[in-house]
Amino acid sequence: MIREFKTDPSYKLLIANPGACAESISLHKICHHAIYLDRTLNCAHYLQSMDRIHRIGLDPTEQVHYYIIRSLNSIDMVIDERLRTKQKNMLKMLDEDFSIMDLDSSGELFSEESEEEADFNALVKYLQKLYH
Repeated sequence: MIREFKTDPSYKLLIANPGACAESISLHKICHHAIYLDRTLNCAHYLQSMDRIHRIGLDPTEQVHYYIIRSLNSIDMVIDERLRTKQKNMLKMLDEDFSIMDLDSSGELFSEESEEEADFNALVKYLQKLYH
């Protein structure tokens, strides 16, 4: 399906989720628009899916466009906020100069378990606000 999308001009649309396009797919020479209808709380899949069409080797004159469809007053807003927070934390960690010893002590901030708990708590808080 991906090969046909990349080589056959009659295939103008590829429908996939961020997890499916997160790894081992390079779309930067053929695709310059991505529409996100439904995102999960997995920031790594989301960022990697965006990198599939915006990567080294992209013609400098090409622009990449991302369209994120969100419903107001829905969990889309919570997901958007959580993804922004996770992206900020990931960038902060990449920019910091941690020693090996520091990673053990600061791992709580970036552990999967704490992220999942924060995601759950954010969704519960939103639902409580909505129904109270």
